[in-house]
Amino acid sequence: MTHYDEYPEIREVQQQPDMVTLQMFIPATLRYLAKAATTVTTLPGILQLQWVIHYANIYFPLHECNANVVETLHYLTAIPAGQTIWLTLEHRPTNHIHFTYHQGATIFSSGQLRFSGNVKLSLE
Repeated sequence: MTHYDEYPEIREVQQQPDMVTLQMFIPATLRYLAKAATTVTTLPGILQLQWVIHYANIYFPLHECNANVVETLHYLTAIPAGQTIWLTLEHRPTNHIHFTYHQGATIFSSGQLRFSGNVKLSLE
């Protein structure tokens, strides 16, 4: 198992101080999709949350924090494998991360997670 088995291919990153947008390609060969290729052709919701937590910890000062509350969660449209989509993460006050998976005007899912723990003040 490698990092590439579990995460999408990041093709572009647009970053601002409290927001990052990742352009990602979701290959059908991801471990969680390939195992269930005969029954699952869309990105599972739990995997979407795992990616939000993973990328929030990379791009924001949340190291040593845990995502312990899902405050809002909306699954609107299935995300099919083999697509290029965008994930926008917004770091809000008191360690809230708002996320949106989208493609153009189509919003696939969105929500807000709350993190708690030791926040690093810098990424150095």
